[in-house]
Amino acid sequence: RFDSDRKPVQMPGHSSPLAFLGTFILWVGWFGFNSGSALSLIKSGLVAERAAVNTLLSSATGGLGALFFNTWLRPGREWDINSALNGTLAGLVAITASCPVVESWAALIIGLLGGILYILASDFTLNRLGIDDPLDATPVHMFTGFFGLIATGFFARTEFVQDISSDLAEFGNPADYSGVFYQGNGNLLLANFVEAIVIIVWVSVFIGPYFFFLRKMGWFRISIAAEHLGIDESSHGGTAYPEVYADDQVAKDFKTEAGQSGPQPKATPTATYANAGIGSDAPAAGHDNDLQTGHEVSRV
Repeated sequence: RFDSDRKPVQMPGHSSPLAFLGTFILWVGWFGFNSGSALSLIKSGLVAERAAVNTLLSSATGGLGALFFNTWLRPGREWDINSALNGTLAGLVAITASCPVVESWAALIIGLLGGILYILASDFTLNRLGIDDPLDATPVHMFTGFFGLIATGFFARTEFVQDISSDLAEFGNPADYSGVFYQGNGNLLLANFVEAIVIIVWVSVFIGPYFFFLRKMGWFRISIAAEHLGIDESSHGGTAYPEVYADDQVAKDFKTEAGQSGPQPKATPTATYANAGIGSDAPAAGHDNDLQTGHEVSRV
């Protein structure tokens, strides 16, 4: 994923129809998730309806915002459907916290900003932090999820918040649970900010040691040879890209390193990953200690 200078290497395109299908399945499921959280159509029908409408609006502007912003950010680059698909998911994530308590115009803005934030976060994690996130899950879920919580503190309408909980009357002062743009006193914004921090700390404390253990054991990613050969070929006996094959030497290196026996994978020695423009055969700097086994957990 990175060359010897630690610069990201562009990966070849995957199946756009399958990527769209996966996004569409998530998209449809999100309506059940957001609207279904109302738990009742009889007592909370309006809440469920509002959540569904805002979910649709935010996802639409998220996809469009990411598509246009990505093209504007990289002049001369072709329109990238994958940025639109992930932007749509970013819009869905961004609106999840506030879908029943914001107006439609606010949902449009939240989705648009979520899509743009996804593009910026994706560039930041890959090019600045050197983190290879195959699905851009961190930019989509962590960055835009954090933004969605903060946006609730600004856009939550007092009457809509009251719709989802009659117990709020006990607070006495509506400003305590209203968005800043609706004469809120900032308590809701502060509460959501604290919630975001607690989530980050909780996940880091409980999942951080697990990944640290995987890295120390050499299980965090696959070996260099398996990476060059490709997991499809090295572990599953097939090739995801029929037009690109690793050469015979790469296959032999993998067999030697992994200690495998048996027939060599099918290969065409005239076309290697390097000359196909996928990347350098040199191992990425700084990862020698991480790439020791043939396990299937990979950042590629």
